[in-house]
Amino acid sequence: SGPFLFGKPSIADAFFAPVAIRLRGYHVQLPAEALAYIETIYQWPAFKRWQQAGLQES
Repeated sequence: SGPFLFGKPSIADAFFAPVAIRLRGYHVQLPAEALAYIETIYQWPAFKRWQQAGLQES
């Protein structure tokens, strides 16, 4: 049990991270559960490192 797709962070969450970026960026209207999941992704330390690395690269 946990806030990620399979409870604990997994490759499935890494796969959906780019989708979360686009959904948030385009301000897509989503149910509260989906918004909570996107926030979970954004607070995930692995996501933060990946996002920061991308910003430094570009």
